[in-house]
Amino acid sequence: MMASKDEVRVAKRRLLLHDSFVFVGLTLISIALFLVTLFLFRSFSSHRVKLAQRWYARGVKDLAENHAEQAVASLRAALDYAPGDHDYELLLAQALGQAGDTDEAEAYFLTLWETEPGSGPLNLQLARLAAKKGREADAIRSYRASIYGTWEGDGSVRRREVRLELVRHLMSKQDLATAKSELLIAAGNAPDDSAIKGGIADLMMQAGDFGSALVQYEKILVGDPKNLHALQRAGEAAYRLGHYASAEEFLAVAASDSGSGGMLGKARRILELYPAGDISNAERVSRILHLREIAQSRWKACQTQLSAAGPLPAARQELDKRWADDNPKSIKASLLRDSSRQQTEIALAYDTERVTSEPCGAPTGDDALVLLIAKSPTTVGQ
Repeated sequence: MMASKDEVRVAKRRLLLHDSFVFVGLTLISIALFLVTLFLFRSFSSHRVKLAQRWYARGVKDLAENHAEQAVASLRAALDYAPGDHDYELLLAQALGQAGDTDEAEAYFLTLWETEPGSGPLNLQLARLAAKKGREADAIRSYRASIYGTWEGDGSVRRREVRLELVRHLMSKQDLATAKSELLIAAGNAPDDSAIKGGIADLMMQAGDFGSALVQYEKILVGDPKNLHALQRAGEAAYRLGHYASAEEFLAVAASDSGSGGMLGKARRILELYPAGDISNAERVSRILHLREIAQSRWKACQTQLSAAGPLPAARQELDKRWADDNPKSIKASLLRDSSRQQTEIALAYDTERVTSEPCGAPTGDDALVLLIAKSPTTVGQ
């Protein structure tokens, strides 16, 4: 018996309703499973991130406490949870370098450098590794690349710090000429800050560039006339340059003789001995006669010391003749009326101290001070 059309229609509706409920149920189950899976994935990812951060923090702490090998282990663990993280790889490379594994450290830095060849920090690390390995040309090239590379934050400060690190490296290799050039650049770029200028000037002193150092100390003193460090170091720089009048002035204001190795007393004594051209003729002659006494005593002592050493070398033979030709009885009157004779006697004193300084040992006392005058007679009053 065939079903009526109404019964067929009802059956279709029931089937459609059943299928709809099944579909909705399956959809809800799928959504629930998706949400559970997403929650678990996010929870796992969050846990990995926290573990990576925890190991990274431990690595930072280890490095700060100079436990480089422990830092390497911690940072490797951090990278296991966060592979490819730039900051983690950078710190691991630093830790490897500090731990003495320079080859692997350099490999890490070079890999990072390939993606950022202009990075200031990466080039700095490569410079330090090259310096540690004795590759001087590579070290200097990487230092310069770091100076002119990109830096996050205050780049001018970091560039200056790297340049001064390069200066110290050059000085350790006795490349003072290049170090002096770099210091002049650093001084030209330095802000108007007495601490920064003073640090650069101190390095100039270590490099033997006393003139440039003095300029920097004087700039500091323009804004801070009572800066004790600048006064003392300016006095020392002036003394090294043979500018004994300036040295005496700086050191006197600093009121520190012992802290400057007795330079204040020496500078004052040099100025007392020096036969300057702007003093009275009588005072100048008196000083020349005193120089003559000091030098003649030195010459006689030297002759006695070397009498058994055989014939005199040419320079000392010539000096011996000049002393033998001298007439001490008429010297004062001659000096008072004859300025050319004054120059002759001054030259004799200076030459005596110069000629005797090597064969007869380093001079002491006034002899040492006269020798300093003899080395730079035109700058004593500056």
